[in-house]
Amino acid sequence: MTYGAVAAAVALLAVACTGGGAADPERTGMSPSSADVSHSSEPDWAVDAFEAATITAIGGTSLDTVLAAFGAGGAPVLPSEHLDAPWTGGEQPAWAVIAPVGEGVIVVEPIGYVGTNPAVLEAASQGGTAVMVYWSVNYDTEVEIAVDGEVVAGIFGQPHGIERLPQLTEQIGAPPEDLVEQLRWGIEAQQELTGAWLTSELWAELEARPTAYSLTPPSSP
Repeated sequence: MTYGAVAAAVALLAVACTGGGAADPERTGMSPSSADVSHSSEPDWAVDAFEAATITAIGGTSLDTVLAAFGAGGAPVLPSEHLDAPWTGGEQPAWAVIAPVGEGVIVVEPIGYVGTNPAVLEAASQGGTAVMVYWSVNYDTEVEIAVDGEVVAGIFGQPHGIERLPQLTEQIGAPPEDLVEQLRWGIEAQQELTGAWLTSELWAELEARPTAYSLTPPSSP
């Protein structure tokens, strides 16, 4: 898929939604003392800010739990310190923007995929619910939902375990087959299950604050 096609697909997704691990080149952050960031009343979804990303929303647990699950360490810095770092080949150091949002926590990996690790989702969802949405530049899409320490449902090629979440499907419908629509479905699941999701306004706020943490995640299974 060309860059133009990707951009067009993202634009369609943004219109549809408003209307109604270390990173590698192919798979291709708010401090505990910072104030929470609130959503606007009319969310516009921030997926068009990224060609590829992993966004994890967690509700019902603490920021400290999420930081520990993702292996976040050190003092947070401005995301630009990571975004503007030159790529020297091979894997880049893992990092993520991690911030409290309302009663939840949002984790944004613009060039990483630590959140796709089931062990990370299980640890982050202890006592709550985590919904991870990943997409690549080719719109390969993955959605995983973890509840109180267990990955229970999601989409990875085909839906799995969705029957365990009838209330979710009643609200937003069954997972679609189209990859772009799967991404939209995952973001709506974040909103319904965690109350935390990423908008363009929120992403602009997070970029302007020291919200980016270096990660030392557990090994992938």
